Amino acid sequence: MAKKKCTCGANNHISCPSCSAFKIYFGIKREFQHLFTDKDRCWYSKLKQDYQPLQERVDKLETAYLKSRFLNKLNSIIIYDNSTKKEVAKIRL
Repeated sequence: MAKKKCTCGANNHISCPSCSAFKIYFGIKREFQHLFTDKDRCWYSKLKQDYQPLQERVDKLETAYLKSRFLNKLNSIIIYDNSTKKEVAKIRL
């Protein structure tokens, strides 16, 4: 399958708020909220990985979380379909 590219005109190469398939929201524990900006709380999926099945992406996200600076600072990770704005997966931590 061909790699997806940004089609909205913003010319983003890695992820795009308009073109990415998924929006990933991080639920941060109350005592750590002062450490995170709004940009840290919401990410968009990488365009080149948008063709992968959702469950494979969720598994990779959990693995990445265990290696990240967010370890023990999050309550949950919620994944939304960027086109419909509906929740498609939730990881309780």
